[in-house]
Amino acid sequence: MLNNDVYETKEKSGGNAQGIYIYIGDGSVVTNNRVGNQAFGTGNSFGIYIEDSSNLIVKSNIISRMEWGILFEGSTGLYGDNLVSGCTTPFTAVRLQDQPITAIDCRLRIFIYKWDW
Repeated sequence: MLNNDVYETKEKSGGNAQGIYIYIGDGSVVTNNRVGNQAFGTGNSFGIYIEDSSNLIVKSNIISRMEWGILFEGSTGLYGDNLVSGCTTPFTAVRLQDQPITAIDCRLRIFIYKWDW
């Protein structure tokens, strides 16, 4: 999912709206997207919603005025360099039943490798 503009995805009363929704998208890359609303609706809104997927990369996205910025639900992956503004919950990860969940924030990580030649 690359380079998309998704705006004004309003949910109806009691409903949900997703700007970007990935379901069973193992190995997907979500990058350089812009998702936002002028204001909150009456239900739940999600900027990037990832469900039942593994080994995803979510990088360099801009999300504004959604109740949930980035949601990993029953999923694993990496995220970093995302800008989230005006969201009630910028990032969250939810574990379902016995599914593993790993979402690693790579924003401020520096990896140093020492090579012995």
